[in-house]
Amino acid sequence: MSVGVVLTVGDLVSGGPGNRHSFTDDADTFDRSMDLFGDESGTLRSVLNGRDEICVVAVVGGDRMDCIRCPKKAVRRVRDVTEARWSDLMDDQKRRVLDCMEAEDLQFGVCRITTDALHNLSHSYKLHQDRLSPAWDLVLKGDAYAELVAAIDSGAQRSRFRFDMVSDRSNAESIVEIVESGTEVDADWGNSRQIKGIQAADCLAGATADHVRHGEDWIDRISTDRIVDRTDAALERLEMALESTDSGP
Repeated sequence: MSVGVVLTVGDLVSGGPGNRHSFTDDADTFDRSMDLFGDESGTLRSVLNGRDEICVVAVVGGDRMDCIRCPKKAVRRVRDVTEARWSDLMDDQKRRVLDCMEAEDLQFGVCRITTDALHNLSHSYKLHQDRLSPAWDLVLKGDAYAELVAAIDSGAQRSRFRFDMVSDRSNAESIVEIVESGTEVDADWGNSRQIKGIQAADCLAGATADHVRHGEDWIDRISTDRIVDRTDAALERLEMALESTDSGP
């Protein structure tokens, strides 16, 4: 990916000159390679500072149509709900999307990052110093995506991985670079409103996080043995990055 191309908002939505793939579900350019989609529930900085108990980074992979079918089914014929974002769904819609995901031939992966896990890193004090470049939360998110993508990617053909747009293009580019440097996929970001596969990842992340936040058992609707957990591996990669940086004055 060329980092020298300036994108407009329209480019981000439509797959403009700075993007290698279309950012909508309507494109006809997809082959039969695996498509992977990522999103998160919560923010890593809120977890570090104790404002949230957990941040879950999730990836859903499979055939593109299988990935987008369940979010579409969840909000079909529901007034005023056009996007299957976990936090906006009613109980019936949550059951519908998770039961559909369980029935489809999909792959699932999560990283569960808790406050204790971050504080237990041997160099956790460096997180507060923000000595990493890019910032530690971007590094951990990129590492989590890379671990999950590598774990569930079929490897049959070069796959595509797309995650929900983060705060700005520069941060998104940093995550892309981390993912592509550690995997054999083409990574990009997009808008979950246009890419319904990202909505599936949002629902997986939200259901997983709600088990910790509220004691809800939504995630049990997906068989445990189908969900890959790469939390430890992602944290180990972050710790190695922290070890390689100085702690400053």
